[in-house]
Amino acid sequence: MHLFRSIIGALSGLAALFLPLGKAERMAFPPESIQFFENKIRPLLAGNCFECHDAKKHKGKLLLTSREAILKGGESGAAITPYDPNKSLLIEAIKYINADLQMPPQKKLGKQDVADLEQWIRLGAPWPSSGPISTSAKLEQAFSITDEDRKYWAFRPIERPGLHKTNGQAPIDQLIQKQLESKGISVNSIADQATLIRRAYFDLIGLPPSYEEVQAFVNDNSPNAWPKLIDYLIALPQYGERWGRHWLDVVRFAQTNGYERDDEKPLAWKYRDYVIRAFNEDKPYDRFVLEQIAGDELPDLDNDSLIATGFYRLGVWDDEPDDKRAAEFDGLDDMLKTTSETFMGLTVGCARCHDHMFDPISQQDYYEMLSFFRNVRYYDKPKYEWDSATYSPLIRPQFVFEWQNKKDKPKDAKPPWNGREYALTVREHSVKPMDTHLLIRGNAGRPSKKVEPKFLNVLTNTKPAIAQSPNPFTTGRRLALAKWIASPEHPLTARVMANRIWQFHFGRGLVATPNDFGKAGVPCPNHKLLDWLAAEFIDSGWSIKHMHRVIMKSEAYRRTSWQNPANQDADPGNKLVWRQNLRRLEAEAIRDAILKTSNSLNNTMGGRGFFPDFSGEVIAGASRPGRGWGYSGADERSRRSVYAFVKRTMMVPFLEVFDYSGTEGSIGSRAVTTVAPQALTLLNSDFVSQQAGRLARELLAVESVEDDAALINALFRQTLARTARPKEVAFGIDYLNRQSVRHKAVQHQLVFAPDVPGSIEKGFRNQLPQKKFMITPDANWRAYAGKWGGGYESIMNVVLGRGPFALMTTTSQADFTLSGRLRLEPSVEHAGILLRATAKDTEDRGYEIHFDAKESEVQIRRHDDNTKILTRCGWRHSYDWQNFRVELAGGTVRLWLNEKDQPILTADDEKPINGKGHAGIRAWGGAVRTDNLKLHLAKRTLLIDELNPTKTADGELVIHTRLGLAKRRALQDLCSVMFNLSEFVYVD
Repeated sequence: MHLFRSIIGALSGLAALFLPLGKAERMAFPPESIQFFENKIRPLLAGNCFECHDAKKHKGKLLLTSREAILKGGESGAAITPYDPNKSLLIEAIKYINADLQMPPQKKLGKQDVADLEQWIRLGAPWPSSGPISTSAKLEQAFSITDEDRKYWAFRPIERPGLHKTNGQAPIDQLIQKQLESKGISVNSIADQATLIRRAYFDLIGLPPSYEEVQAFVNDNSPNAWPKLIDYLIALPQYGERWGRHWLDVVRFAQTNGYERDDEKPLAWKYRDYVIRAFNEDKPYDRFVLEQIAGDELPDLDNDSLIATGFYRLGVWDDEPDDKRAAEFDGLDDMLKTTSETFMGLTVGCARCHDHMFDPISQQDYYEMLSFFRNVRYYDKPKYEWDSATYSPLIRPQFVFEWQNKKDKPKDAKPPWNGREYALTVREHSVKPMDTHLLIRGNAGRPSKKVEPKFLNVLTNTKPAIAQSPNPFTTGRRLALAKWIASPEHPLTARVMANRIWQFHFGRGLVATPNDFGKAGVPCPNHKLLDWLAAEFIDSGWSIKHMHRVIMKSEAYRRTSWQNPANQDADPGNKLVWRQNLRRLEAEAIRDAILKTSNSLNNTMGGRGFFPDFSGEVIAGASRPGRGWGYSGADERSRRSVYAFVKRTMMVPFLEVFDYSGTEGSIGSRAVTTVAPQALTLLNSDFVSQQAGRLARELLAVESVEDDAALINALFRQTLARTARPKEVAFGIDYLNRQSVRHKAVQHQLVFAPDVPGSIEKGFRNQLPQKKFMITPDANWRAYAGKWGGGYESIMNVVLGRGPFALMTTTSQADFTLSGRLRLEPSVEHAGILLRATAKDTEDRGYEIHFDAKESEVQIRRHDDNTKILTRCGWRHSYDWQNFRVELAGGTVRLWLNEKDQPILTADDEKPINGKGHAGIRAWGGAVRTDNLKLHLAKRTLLIDELNPTKTADGELVIHTRLGLAKRRALQDLCSVMFNLSEFVYVD
């Protein structure tokens, strides 16, 4: 504990030298969270809850019309616990967990409604600042679109604003300057070169520049140094990984289906790789849109355009729905919502059950738009055949059609897709479109009038021109929709994407709700600037890389993030862009930066991806622990975060704590929180500890362990790409000295910790290497899985008392005398000291001093094919250190505890297990610690942690005194502290 406090102290000391975490801008509730409430929660409450819990009638004294009332709760207490759905009474009620508390009482909510309410609570229960919801009945009236509706800024045609010729001022800066002058706001100065290169690297490739790269740029005085840097970065393959990750948020990318089983969507990774390729190739955005909506219907389709239609298949899928018909329309709704939010920035999905509450989109508009997708086949389980509902061979459909209709082909002729690669794609029922009906209140069981495909009325009166599809197996409807959306005349498509590009260069879009350009979204403070960007985007041939150049060359982008007090009253949120925004890196960029800094980053691209290393606690949280998960080696796990396998029900804790978003729907912008668990994660997570150790070893390989100042400077150059200041060097030296003293006091302690849950899915267990079952102190100890049984529904259970263990591999003996100190964590259930132990497959053979915390006794055991208890006695599980001494001679085993003169246990095995074996430690339920663990030989006593695997020519054991160990561990701690600094995790 004192080590942890000292690290916190160091962090507090260094924090004064860098940007404080609190400097990051925070909003009470981000626009995206409010949008989630408006789109998901408000309609849900209105349709299911207000009848009994509004201002007029509040049963159980529970009112649900304001956040304050919900937090106050009713007779049963607070309805929700913000950020924690598992502790929220509302969730207990809607899940029907308690027979006495079931809401709504008439009918249980659907799975998606429950998931939405859980997500809302996880977000902190966001609520609009407008206060309580009005629940008064709204008179039904005919829907109409007014001239005012059509004149709404986002629905009007894009017009490039006229600009005066100036002395080289960029159009972006001119358009910003006009607004600033009218408000009397002065702009910040241009940031220094070191700040700019770090900003550019993270914005474009999501990785930090090296010290050498920073110095080269700072010392390059040529006028084209900045444009040259931009061109260099957008040409790197890492650019596509960075910007592809942004896009994956918007299209709700995941590699599993969600819900209880959360099975894999095989080959979903091909869509991710397609997106990365598209960004790296600077695929024109209009083509990018066409390929995802109707890539299989394009006349010039190729493998990529087929793979692109995996866009339709990325959403959640319930493989065991309560109502199959309703589930099919939920799937179609997911396609429509994601398409409209992603490409048009409109929440058309809000009109599924009724006319849109804010925008001029009727329920009929919704179903007319839905008819473009109605012929898409419902998602189904993987099947690699031509008639699959969700997979296609990568072959031109025309070839298949011609082969199928060829009259003279041999009976045993192989189909043209035989041996072809498959991809997760869209598939349609047939060339004849299915009918689409308006559904009353969105209920799939209540169809009303038939509707035909039609574009949104508020945007155009043009009737869709649905030509015969180039694909002989589809209707051509999606292609008509895609062409309309990707048209330069569409008022939203270019605006929405230009806004997204701006968003990831400034931390916030000009429209702060990038998925909602409608009236429920945050208004755009500079329409002319967004229009200029959209027009420039179109005129450039829809080139995203061109837009990077245009934006990054502007003065607006290159300004400092200093929060000038003189401007705070006029524009505290920097909506008018008088400065750059201080931004915390996203979860993936933080992880990738740590890997790059420690020289661990594996730049391999593409493929299924890697499985992050989850602790036993995380695996245990699954309904069937380990099902659908896999194991990747250390090198694979060092790949960029964009390649981490995305399982909907088991997110990576390191990424999740830094606001990695959910995958249920399109995410336009992630929430950015600043909470204590983030700092604790950067100090305590296994990932950070491993990378800090790697970085410490890298530094010591170059710098002398005796030269503290050189070490500190090298550390700063490696982590922050700059030289340490004198005050920082002094602080670092003092920290190393203090921390070295603390580590020296515990340098002979060894820790053994089990790292798997007690129950685990058989397939996953069989994938795990033995070292994953127990965390061992160093390479001189080898871990084993222990004994497992069971197998019901493929779930294996650890055999209590025979669980994971580790053997010391440096020496083997026939007879043993061991001594030292032992401490068991409070959570330990079973622990043991193994003697003359060997391993057969995953199980141990030999003798064991076994501590059974549950039964409060200590035993001497013999393990071979079975376990035999030779003797036992009572023992109290003490959480303090206990001195012990054990002896094994022939078949006699003795145990002394806590300096007692006589052994507390003695056992004589009449048929002893002979031969040589190893010393070992078993741990289950929690960690076991030893201190000063010694091996007593006839002529010498050796500290086990100093034993060397090699021996002298005479066969004598070699001692390797670990000089400098405390200093190396102190340096590792300092590396962890550096990863926690605001200067590391923020972009200025």
